[in-house]
Amino acid sequence: MQRPLKILSVVVVLLVALILIGRSLRPAMPALDRSRFISLGHRLAEETSRTIQGKGQVVAVLEGAAFGDVHSPLHDQWKSFQQELARQSGISLAPPEVLPPDPNDIIPGAGSSRHQLKETLAKHAAADAIVFFFALPDWSLVAPQLPAHVTAKILVADNQAGAAKRRYENYFGNGFLSVLILAWSEKATGDGFAQNYTVFTSENYRSLPE
Repeated sequence: MQRPLKILSVVVVLLVALILIGRSLRPAMPALDRSRFISLGHRLAEETSRTIQGKGQVVAVLEGAAFGDVHSPLHDQWKSFQQELARQSGISLAPPEVLPPDPNDIIPGAGSSRHQLKETLAKHAAADAIVFFFALPDWSLVAPQLPAHVTAKILVADNQAGAAKRRYENYFGNGFLSVLILAWSEKATGDGFAQNYTVFTSENYRSLPE
């Protein structure tokens, strides 16, 4: 009776040892670099202030519930943006516009739908700046629906880093977009802003990546 128990004990010990060895050899998942998103929020606020010369009303447009989740890096981005703008006495930050998913008109790869973009611009026509914290749809999909004259300065922070030239070149070319902050890659490449993002304006938008 004792011999089978001893064998079973040895087997259990060996299994536990193998599990522990396997875990130690498994590559560790890289920690999410939240500083990337904090620096993005900070720089986005700086660009917003610069674009409207430090005065006016700003409306931030957020996507879904991610910005309300304190564990999400997008929450860090939003908080950093708020904190930086709060230092600007001439700027008032309106309550954010939070867009839920649009089941009827989702454009793959974009943060907002065609209808949502049109409605947001109409709703906040009096704002001095409208800041989108996500990608916009391709210009070709929204151009016929956009208002003829948009007086607000439009800024976009795009973490998707895909097909930027096709998506944004005509936004700039038609005078619709003032500032685009574009990620080099969806994965962090280092600490801080300069290692992860490029700022595009009307002066350098022709160098947008394909």
